[in-house]
Amino acid sequence: MILTILWAMPAFAQVAPPSSTQPHVRADGFIIVGGVPYFPLGIYHDSLDAGYYGQPFLDDLKTIADAGFNFVHVSIDFTADGDGPSTSTAAQAARLAQERGLHMAAAVYLKNLPMVVREQANWPAILMSSLGDDFNSDAKGSFKGPAKFPPATMADLNRQTHAIAPHVLTYSSGSSFPGAVLEGYEKTLDCIAIQIYPIGDGNESVRNELEAMQDRMANYWKLAGPKANKCLIVNLQAFSSDGTRWPTPQEIRLQPWVSVLGGARGLVWYTFLQKDHAPLPKSSAQTWAELLRLLPELKQVTGYFTDGKLTSFANPSDKNFDDGPGTWHAGLWVRQNQGLMVIVNTHRDQPLNIDLRINGWNKCDPLFDADRYERSMHLVGTHLKGTIAPASVQVYQLGK
Repeated sequence: MILTILWAMPAFAQVAPPSSTQPHVRADGFIIVGGVPYFPLGIYHDSLDAGYYGQPFLDDLKTIADAGFNFVHVSIDFTADGDGPSTSTAAQAARLAQERGLHMAAAVYLKNLPMVVREQANWPAILMSSLGDDFNSDAKGSFKGPAKFPPATMADLNRQTHAIAPHVLTYSSGSSFPGAVLEGYEKTLDCIAIQIYPIGDGNESVRNELEAMQDRMANYWKLAGPKANKCLIVNLQAFSSDGTRWPTPQEIRLQPWVSVLGGARGLVWYTFLQKDHAPLPKSSAQTWAELLRLLPELKQVTGYFTDGKLTSFANPSDKNFDDGPGTWHAGLWVRQNQGLMVIVNTHRDQPLNIDLRINGWNKCDPLFDADRYERSMHLVGTHLKGTIAPASVQVYQLGK
């Protein structure tokens, strides 16, 4: 957790941006870096309580970069080791990230916000300052009491950060559970993340866990209201909630597709460093292997997410949060006369018949390996028809 002692900041000189092209959030919520859309595919590396500075941290960053992630969220102090900020593990990590093409979100120790943000702003790899983790839960991690960081506090932290480093985006992670408050936060940060960790958490029956992914995603928009912050990053589950039940590869695979169908502008898995302080590849080789296969698949189609127009297909079975054990979700992105069709079945045990009207297409080609993605859909005139198996994803490229 990030220490949450607030600092009343006097006026500080701004740090000049590292280049004339300043990162920003486009009106539709996508992040623009270097003038082009950027879709984060990242992972957390939370090292606050691990004593994990020095070479182990840097080795983990190399592993993360080698895996194909383009983003990493780190919780590490720029002054915790070394002779000064420029020689700290955090500074070495920022240099390494820049060399390897990793953008970073770096946690801010709020009691030292001016100094920390000023130092973060010196490193081009740092895209985001991460402020006030779990912003909309109370001090006990529930939603019964007042939020740790109400909207006015988050707006002030955002103002302080941008006053020092206007080129660094602001970010915080919270919840979309029923009872959480999200309305009012829409103008407080550049990017808001929500945590979707339903597998084995005890809040859902096993039968409902897959649909809970979509429910919590959809609930963000309901709770955040008509002016919701569109730069929505989804924190996906890469850990065992109860210490025994890890998400299966199939469950890991469903999570990102459900999230992009629901409007995610980036995906960041939690977490590389597990509770026992072991890195994810050692804690769950199966989970890590699935992420290694997912990342190139997602990278192949992120251009559709950032530059395509999404049409979501209305599903009469999916009207409310927490609406039962599962249903289908589908969307079509269109970009430059090509389409990307994604269909997900969140039922554990029930196949579903699909019949979607999609005018103007005469090609429908499966995109990914048949051992990972079912491919039963076919075009019949202006309709896409087929059956989708339980807990599965189908992805097609459409052409004219």
